Amino acid sequence: THCGPAWAWASNTPFRRYKSHCHEGGISTPLIVRWPGVVPEGSMTGEVGHIIDLLPTCADIAGAEYPETFAGKRILPVEGLPLTEVFKGGTRKGHEWLFWEWAGTRGVRHDNWKLSWDKGAKAWELYDLVADRTETENLANGQPDRVEAMSEQWFAWAEQTGLKVKK
Repeated sequence: THCGPAWAWASNTPFRRYKSHCHEGGISTPLIVRWPGVVPEGSMTGEVGHIIDLLPTCADIAGAEYPETFAGKRILPVEGLPLTEVFKGGTRKGHEWLFWEWAGTRGVRHDNWKLSWDKGAKAWELYDLVADRTETENLANGQPDRVEAMSEQWFAWAEQTGLKVKK
């Protein structure tokens, strides 16, 4: 909003879109971690992480447990996974599914596949992020069964988390 959509898009090159969108330009952000004696200096990883992983990571490092209830009421389980082993230079079993929604945009990732819903296009777009990290080839028309299965998973997640959306 400060530099306008054209410059925002340019600043995220080669990724598509920018913040407030579920394309890679809007969601791919580096995480810089400094933890002397634990995080190897100058290290980088290609592991996929999500903001939902930060709470479980902090809890893991602190030896804390995520509660099942708060103030006597049952709360949603945490969806994130600790990044602790990644910070130490290792790997982890990543998310089988990742879901998100922001300002009318939607996204779901399963393995290498990512399904995005842009509020302007009002249609699902499908990308293979290993073959096409910059989302240049929308595969949705050629794989309607995958689009349907992934979108069903997204709507199930939306219902489970109380997100109010229309199909």
